[in-house]
Amino acid sequence: MSAVIFVVDSNGRNRIDEACDELHLMTNYELLKKLPILIFANKQDLPNALTFDEIKEKLNLPKLDEMKSKWYLQPLIAIVGESIHEGFE
Repeated sequence: MSAVIFVVDSNGRNRIDEACDELHLMTNYELLKKLPILIFANKQDLPNALTFDEIKEKLNLPKLDEMKSKWYLQPLIAIVGESIHEGFE
C-alpha cells in the first residue's frame, strides 16, 4: 500500500505555518491526491510541544476531511523510536 508520510516538529511553533502550507500543497498534486496521509507529530516528549488539538488546528486538518483525504495523526518520539511502528499499523 502506498501512502504519504509527513513529519511535523511538534516543538517547532515558529515553523508550523510553513508545515501547514507544505502539507496542503502536497495534497493538490495529482499523484498524491488519493493517497492516505500519515502525519507523525515528532518531539512529543518536549515540554513546549504542541498538543494534538493544536496540531490539528495549525495544520488545518479539517480541510483535509473536506477534500475527502484520509489522514492519521500519530505521536512520535523519533530519537528513541517510540510510536513509529504504531503509525504504520
